[in-house]
Amino acid sequence: CRATQSVIAAAKSQMGKGYLYSWGGGGKNGPSYGFTSPSGYNDAKRYGYDCSGLTEFAFWKGAGKSIGGYSGAQVSSGKHYSFANRKPGDLGGHIASFSSASTEQVT
Repeated sequence: CRATQSVIAAAKSQMGKGYLYSWGGGGKNGPSYGFTSPSGYNDAKRYGYDCSGLTEFAFWKGAGKSIGGYSGAQVSSGKHYSFANRKPGDLGGHIASFSSASTEQVT
């Protein structure tokens, strides 16, 4: 699907630019400064993306689709599928050890 390839290309377009992992960083318009994580890491001076910020950017830039700016919104914004039936471009969610939804991109 062309939209899937565009989403993946948008995400890959951010590789090699020196962006850091930044808790709360990134969104529809690209990278940004983050903020303090629940575990106390202060990312206010780190410019880049967190997981959901990068996926929000990729889906907006690649397909014009708003999926929400945090992982909880992203997990609930699309279709649900079984892990065995995942395809490139699918956005899957799981619960991380800090009791917050987390996401991963299937490539």
